[in-house]
Amino acid sequence: MKNNKLPFQIGNHYENWEFDLEPKEKERILGFDSYIYFRELLFLGVIPRYVELIFSWDILKVVLFTVDFKTKQDLEIFKDSLDIEFRKSNKSNLIVDKYELANSIELWVVNLPTSYRVEILYGEPKYLRDIYTL
Repeated sequence: MKNNKLPFQIGNHYENWEFDLEPKEKERILGFDSYIYFRELLFLGVIPRYVELIFSWDILKVVLFTVDFKTKQDLEIFKDSLDIEFRKSNKSNLIVDKYELANSIELWVVNLPTSYRVEILYGEPKYLRDIYTL
C-alpha cells in the first residue's frame, strides 16, 4: 500500500524505523510486536501525543495514533480534513468513523467518550478488529 498522506506505509519493514522505536512490554495484538515511535510527526496538521507501530515478522501491520484536541471545533476541523483526504466508508457509526484506503486497508477514527481525544489507526480491518471489538 502506498499512500503519501500517511506517515507510515503498511507493509514496510521494521528496519525503516528501528532507530526511532522503543519496544512496548505488552503486545496489543497477540503474537505481534508493538513499538512506540518516539519522534515527533505531523499528520494532517496535528501532532499526535502517542504513536504506536505494530509489526508481524518485522512487517508493519497497524499504525495507531492518539490525538488530543483542545476544543470540539478543533476536532471537527480535523475530521473535515479526513473527509477531504480519504473516502469515508458507509460503515461508520457513533463510536468509529471508517475510511477506505487502497488495497483493503482501512483507517479508523475512534471517538473516545468524555474528551476531545481520538485514536486513529490504520491497517487491514482484521487487525483493527483485534484491537477494537466493535
